[in-house]
Amino acid sequence: MKHLCVFAAVFALLFVACGTHDIVHQEIDDPMGSSSSSSLTTQPPPVSSPSSSPSSSPSSSPSSSGTSEIPVSSSSYEIDDGTDKCSLEENNTINTTCVYPETFTDEERREIVFGPKANITFEDGASFVIRGYSSLKIENGALIKFGENSRLEINRGNLEIYGKLEALNPSKPWAGIKINYFASGSVNIEGADISGANIGIDFSKDGVLKDSKIHNNKHGIKLHPNFVSESISGNTFESNTYDLNASLNVVATLNSAERLKIYISIDQNLGTAISLPNFVYFMDNAIITVKENLTIAPGAQFYFSENSYVYITEDGIISAIGTETEPIIFESNAEDVFWGGASIRSVGGPANAAFHFGMNCNGGESVFQHFKVLRAKNAFVNDSEQRVSLLDGQIIDFRNNAYLIDGSAQNGGIHRTNMIPQ
Repeated sequence: MKHLCVFAAVFALLFVACGTHDIVHQEIDDPMGSSSSSSLTTQPPPVSSPSSSPSSSPSSSPSSSGTSEIPVSSSSYEIDDGTDKCSLEENNTINTTCVYPETFTDEERREIVFGPKANITFEDGASFVIRGYSSLKIENGALIKFGENSRLEINRGNLEIYGKLEALNPSKPWAGIKINYFASGSVNIEGADISGANIGIDFSKDGVLKDSKIHNNKHGIKLHPNFVSESISGNTFESNTYDLNASLNVVATLNSAERLKIYISIDQNLGTAISLPNFVYFMDNAIITVKENLTIAPGAQFYFSENSYVYITEDGIISAIGTETEPIIFESNAEDVFWGGASIRSVGGPANAAFHFGMNCNGGESVFQHFKVLRAKNAFVNDSEQRVSLLDGQIIDFRNNAYLIDGSAQNGGIHRTNMIPQ
C-alpha cells in the first residue's frame, strides 16, 4: 500500500509538469498573440505575427522576425512591403518601371511625380488625363512612352516637364501633350525632350517652353491665336513635318534663331502691322487678309495650296524686299498645282490672284523686290488706286497668259523694273 501511494504521488507530479509545458507552448503558438505572459516577450515573434505585412510570405524574410514594424519612407517607391509602386491613386512619387494598359483620369487633388529613374509606359489608347486640381511633375531623367493615340492631357492643375516623352513605337504616333484652354494652373516645360507625336505640345493655354528639344513630330507645337510668345525661347526643332502651328500674329513675335516651318490652316486677318521672319510658311487653304503694314524678311518662303491667296484691303501695304542671295519666294505646295484664290473683283468676276489689291485698298505703295512667284493662276491683280512696284523679280510658270491684271485707276497700277518676264 505504501508503494502504491509513492507511485501515485510521482505520477501526479509528472502529470502537473507535462500539463504546464503544454500551456506555455500553446500561448507562444497563439496566432492572436493574446497572452500577457512575460515568457512571450523573450521569444522572437512568429512569422505569422500581425505586426508583419499581411502580404508577406512566412519564409520571405527571415531577418524580419525581430522587427515588429516596417519603417515608413517619404517616397513610397522605396517601400518593399507589397505597396503598389505604380499607383496613381494618391500623392505618390514613382521612380521605377510601370506599365499602364488603361487610361487613368484624375479627378482629385493630388501631387504625382515621375522621378529620375521612372520608366513609364502608357499602352496604345491609354492616356493620363488630369481633370482635378492636381500637380504632375516629370523630372529630368524620367522616360515616359506613349502608345498609339495615347496622350497627356491637362484640364486643370499644374504641369512641370523636365524629362523625355516619346512614342512607344516610332511608326505609331502618340497624340501628344494637350493643355486645354481652361487649365487653371501653371505650365512649365524646360529642358524636355518630346518626340514621335501628332502634335508634340498643344498650347490652348499659355505656358513656358524653354531649352527643350522638339523633334520627329508631325506638328512640333501648336499655339492658340493670342499666345504670349515671349514664353518660348532657346528650343531646338528637328525633323518635324511642321515645327509650329500658329497664327501669323504670334509667329511675328517669336525670337528664334532657327528657321522654323510654320503651318497655317485657318484664315489670317492681319489688322495690325507685323513683320514676318525668314521662316518657311505652309498655307493650307488659308487666306491672308492684309489691313496694315506687312513686312516680310529676306529669305522667307511661302508654299500655298491651290485656293490660298493674299488679299490686300483698307490700309494694307506689303513690303517684301529680299536680296540677291536671299530672295523671297511665293509658290504652290505641289509641282502640278497653281495657286490663287477666287477673291471678287469690282469688275470681271473673280480675280483668281495670288496677290489681289482690292478696290478699297488705300494704304499706299506696296513693294516687291528680289522675289519669285511660281505657279500662280494670276500673280498680281491691282484694283486699287495704290501703286504696286515689282523690282528685280521673277514670275515663273504662271497658268494664265494675263498673269498681271491692272484694273486700277489713274495713280495706281503695277510697275515693273528688271522683271522676268518683262
